[in-house]
Amino acid sequence: MRLLLVGPAPDDAPRLEAGLTRVSPAPVEVRRVGSLADAARRLAEGRVDAMMIDAARAEGRDLEALRRTCRDWPDLPVIVLTAAGDDAFGLKAIEAGAQDALPKPDTTPTLLARAVAYAVERQRLLGKIRTLALVDELTGLYNRRGFLTLAGHELRVAARQRRRVWVLFADLDGMKWINDSLGHAAGDRALIEAAAVLKATFRESDTIARLGGDEFAVFAVSSGRRAARNRPAERLRRALAERRPHPGRPFPLAMSIGVVERVPDTTTTIDRLLAIADERMYRDKRARGAGRPRGG
Repeated sequence: MRLLLVGPAPDDAPRLEAGLTRVSPAPVEVRRVGSLADAARRLAEGRVDAMMIDAARAEGRDLEALRRTCRDWPDLPVIVLTAAGDDAFGLKAIEAGAQDALPKPDTTPTLLARAVAYAVERQRLLGKIRTLALVDELTGLYNRRGFLTLAGHELRVAARQRRRVWVLFADLDGMKWINDSLGHAAGDRALIEAAAVLKATFRESDTIARLGGDEFAVFAVSSGRRAARNRPAERLRRALAERRPHPGRPFPLAMSIGVVERVPDTTTTIDRLLAIADERMYRDKRARGAGRPRGG
């Protein structure tokens, strides 16, 4: 395991290498660089399996450089160590493309070794998904198979770490009316625009999919200790409301939405969470009387 450590104190790298070597099933080699700019040069040389950034120090807090690094090296798993209580920066780092963010004072060699192993495995899965037919051709989102593969892995990791997750299930309102009245081309445009709204509303680290037809789903590991169940739904409704009708879509976009949120255990499955969110979505559809798009 070749780990690149960015921005640590001078004595952190050997101490980290010694700690990880004690608990890792594979030999660990830690290389140290002073900044993300230095890391880019080191990455260009190859032979790096994972990168850990010490954002508890000023050298590791360049979010724009982190974003560029994650964009330029999409197969590289990145873990960020934050100062105590700095959850806000950790969330920003994940939004910029990091796989995980951990408070540095609370980390042990065992926890770090697990975090690195999980990040490497998740990145390996992402690479596999990119090479398989797991993406919906129309919208560019994951399809059902891609969603179940990636979200299922994320759920298992969250269960081990006792981290809260949520699943959103959404159904685009009025698709039958759109297809019957305006044609299937109009229906396709509505699906593409709905997918764009989902991608713009949620984080890059969230798993977003078109499950089939007019059904969409989002899986996320919660960034806080507890999130209000309806907060993702409210964010999505606001984003949809901002999309005004236009000549190519002479009706407003609207979705019926259901959300389930919990701390999973090892028996929790992604299929069960989807089923609960689906049931809540239908409750929302009935309560709203969703059918033909309002104004359509």
